[in-house]
Order: sequence, then C-alpha cells, then structure tokens
Amino acid sequence: MAGDWLKMRHDLADDPAVIRIATACRIDEDAVVGKLHRLWSWADRHTAGGHADGVGLDWVDRTARCQGFAAEMVRVGWLEETGQGLTFPRFDRHCSESAKVRALGKTRVKRFRNAARVTDALPEKRREEVPPPPHACAGEPPDPARWAILRDAWKSGPGVPWGPPDPPDEAVARLAEDGWLDDALQAIGRLRGCKYFQNPVGLPQFCGPRFVGRVLQGRYDAVNPDRKPGPRGQDERRPAAEAAAEWQRKAEDPEAARRRAEYLESKARKAKARGEDARSRGDGDFEAARAAVLASIQEATK
Repeated sequence: MAGDWLKMRHDLADDPAVIRIATACRIDEDAVVGKLHRLWSWADRHTAGGHADGVGLDWVDRTARCQGFAAEMVRVGWLEETGQGLTFPRFDRHCSESAKVRALGKTRVKRFRNAARVTDALPEKRREEVPPPPHACAGEPPDPARWAILRDAWKSGPGVPWGPPDPPDEAVARLAEDGWLDDALQAIGRLRGCKYFQNPVGLPQFCGPRFVGRVLQGRYDAVNPDRKPGPRGQDERRPAAEAAAEWQRKAEDPEAARRRAEYLESKARKAKARGEDARSRGDGDFEAARAAVLASIQEATK
C-alpha cells in the first residue's frame, strides 16, 4: 500500500471531465469527486501501478453505486479496458510512493518559505532519494505531420471523438516510437470488429502501451465473457413479423389481460381518491392502438 491518503486537486470538481461525468450520470460534481476518491483509494490499496486484472466495468459501477460511471471514466480517459482487466492511466504520476513524497516535499517547502530561517526548518535531503521519472510528454513535441495523420484517421474511425487540437499524453509517447503510426492506422481500421469493448474506445486508451499490438493480434475480436448482456444491436433484433406475433400472443393471454384489468382498476381507484378523472388518456383506446400498430407492422412485412 502506497499510503493512507491520496493527492487530489483542490479544483477537481471544476474539471471539464468531472462535469462531463456528472452530466452523463445525472449526478452533481461533488458526488463524482467522492466516487473517484473511492475508486482511486481502492486502486491505491489493491493494485500495482494502477493495473487491476480480472476487474470489469460492471464492478466499477457497483463500487461507485452509479450505473454508467465506468463508461464515462473511459470516455474521459481516466479508465482503460485491457485484455485482462482495467487500468487507471497515469496512476504512478499521482498515487505512487514517489508522487506522494514529491507532494509532501512541495507542501513542506511552501510552509517554511516564509519562515525566518528556511535553512534550519527544512530537513536535509536524503541521498537515497530517487528523482521521479520524467513525464511522458517530456522532450520534443510530436511531429505535427504524424499527429495530423493520426488525428484524421481517428476521426474516420469508430472511437470516441477527440476534440482538443493537441494530442493526449499517451499519443505523444507512442508517436515517438518507430513504426507505431503504421500499426495504429491498421488498428483503427480493425476497431469496428472488436466486440470485446462495451463502449467506444477513447484515443488515450488506444494510444496506451501494447494496445495497438493487441488489436492487431485479434485479442479484442471476441466478446468479453464477463460482460453482462445489454440491449440488442441493430443486426441482432428480431424481425418485425416475429415481434408482432409475440406481441399478439401476449395480448391474447388471459393472465396478461387479467393483470392489466387489475392495474386499470387500481389506477382508477387512486385517481378517484385524488378527485381526478378516473379514465386517463389512452386507456380506452388501448386495444384500438394495439390493433393499429399490429396492422402497420403486418402491412410493412408483406
């Protein structure tokens, strides 16, 4: 365990990514920050470098107690799906032991900066202290031409659109690697056939270490066996005639008719108790509306 505390920004609630998650999940920004704290604390205690093997998006939703929270974290680049589980990007930069040492040192310097004798107040630097690794973006910026090629190819693919004009940190690191761009262009073309992911892939996740190689190896072609079944896709839906036949069968089911009659009677009693019209709009025309819909479906399938 790296420690019993986390380094979080004062203005995290104002981050556009937090606002996007809050809007999509229909919760307030403070709730998003609290759920992020819960997830990052778990990762700090139970993962090595932010890699959580065997953990899926459904578990993140259950831990955050918010359906769709994990998918929104993926969209903003704060969570990535791998072939073996999940990864919290740039985890070492914020939550590793060296990151916490740097944060404490910065706070200590700031606290003693206004003291009368700063030299006496600051502890002696220990010789065995290892400087943190450079940021992924350190060094020369990426070749604008290479970034333009990747950006245009990404726009034409099925991934989450990338709006900022500058590349994400992960893309900067990958574009510096020889041959990666050629492989990335092939991988973008194969993303549509990757059934492993429940949500569209984001550019930071795509540019993560070994992600492109896994796509080209076909490791994401099959459906994730741990994924819960979701809504049917357009190609998997039943023919209209089959759906209409099932609907008609349920309509003629006496048990279903009895349940609906009980429901309407209960609804009428409640409306009468409130002094409202017991007949709600559309109740009397339900069978006529059903017959009209069935007729339109049968006509369309002739």
